[in-house]
Amino acid sequence: TVVVPDRLDQVQRDAQAFLDAWPAAAEATRAHPVLQTIHDWLERSATSASHRCLGTVLATARHLEAGRVPLERVLAVEVAGDSKALRVEDLRLELTEAFGRPVEEVIRRHATAAFAFGAFAFSVRGHRICGDWSHPWLALTDATLKTMVDLEVGDSTLVTIENLTCFEAYVDEGLPLGGIALWTGGFLGEAPRRFIERAVQAGVQRVQHWGDLDPDGLAILRHVAAVAAVPVEPVRMEPRLLDVLPRRPLTTRELALLDAWIAEAS
Repeated sequence: TVVVPDRLDQVQRDAQAFLDAWPAAAEATRAHPVLQTIHDWLERSATSASHRCLGTVLATARHLEAGRVPLERVLAVEVAGDSKALRVEDLRLELTEAFGRPVEEVIRRHATAAFAFGAFAFSVRGHRICGDWSHPWLALTDATLKTMVDLEVGDSTLVTIENLTCFEAYVDEGLPLGGIALWTGGFLGEAPRRFIERAVQAGVQRVQHWGDLDPDGLAILRHVAAVAAVPVEPVRMEPRLLDVLPRRPLTTRELALLDAWIAEAS
């Protein structure tokens, strides 16, 4: 494929515009670990990356900034003008470096839903739905989250959980009276983010987050805190657990992430 110079220049101008806007970006944007990594990658590679990779990274960043889950077919249309003209797998090495993590953790092939369970109820299309109707989770699509009305919550605390296995185990344990749990699926996509927004509007005043005790888990905690409009605190993430849980060496990327947080704090 021959890249028209004007088109290539426009993509590079878009990359520079992203970098220029970064200092004034919203807190949730600057706290998003993938967007942080994209920013750093653009500073290093915007002028040397392939046109297709650069366009894909920028399109992904736009979706993440808007709180949407980047979908492969949508990105293909935005970057190449055809839903079948872009295969993320062909760019795996470049995109993994740009995102700082496996591509499938950022770009998905199918739409997603918010998996929630507990003491909440809402109405949609004339039906009243209870949050504990389907065990161990109720899948709420973004369309449902946009059109639901009369959302009621049984408690002022929402528990968000990073991993699906932990989420299902937490539900099987039996939620506290009035409790509500939400699976984040890693970094917040559009549907989980919208559920948090709707729950806060309905009366949730605090979020407790249960995630992995590793740099990515802490990054997800930071991201939830930046997105939620209420206080967020960790739960089941006590530092003492590091002395009893299996350990593994930190990767170069994880060490760099920790160094950046230390520098930010100082």
